[in-house]
Amino acid sequence: MATTAYTPNTWKLGSVDLSQVITAGALGAPYTSSTSSPLPSVPVETMLGEIVGAYSPNPTTSTENGWAEFIWLAVPTSTAITSKLLYRWNAATFQIVVVPTSVASSALSGCPIAVAVNDVTSNATSVQYTWFQVTGRCQVLKSISGTQNLQPDKPLYVSGVTAGRVRGTASIFRTIIGMRSANLATVATATSTVAAYISRPSIGPGV
Repeated sequence: MATTAYTPNTWKLGSVDLSQVITAGALGAPYTSSTSSPLPSVPVETMLGEIVGAYSPNPTTSTENGWAEFIWLAVPTSTAITSKLLYRWNAATFQIVVVPTSVASSALSGCPIAVAVNDVTSNATSVQYTWFQVTGRCQVLKSISGTQNLQPDKPLYVSGVTAGRVRGTASIFRTIIGMRSANLATVATATSTVAAYISRPSIGPGV
């Protein structure tokens, strides 16, 4: 789990648990804002789209290190989350969707994406909420089909084989803006996990 390397360092009442996964209605769930009630019913509730900062206590030994940021997003009903996969979210509802393999169109151009840091079991009756990483060094899943060796410090692209994974093969329509490989040595084709550095990434321009 990627969150174990990070310690929250944000001015917020209470401790931020980056491994937290909660269902709708639970204490800490996002409130529903309105004109008449624009503030959270409980001050410590986490807001949808809220971003918190964190740092690694062991930057020289951890696979995730340095400064990082995490965003609080909604997981729709009947949706399972796999850590290290890439997800985008709806700007209106903050509900996540795994980054698809078909991205070569203007429909997804500029969509912000984040890396899942927690595995979430599907819930058929309730929306769930958890943290996703948007800044810093992290672990992502890469395509293991074909020739997918990844060189250090190279651009990463959306996989055309498995949703939510990355690849090293260049494609202008699959470029992930704000994401590069952070591995120190070449990662072999059969290895499914690779270190990456992200800075609030987004899907590149489409046709």
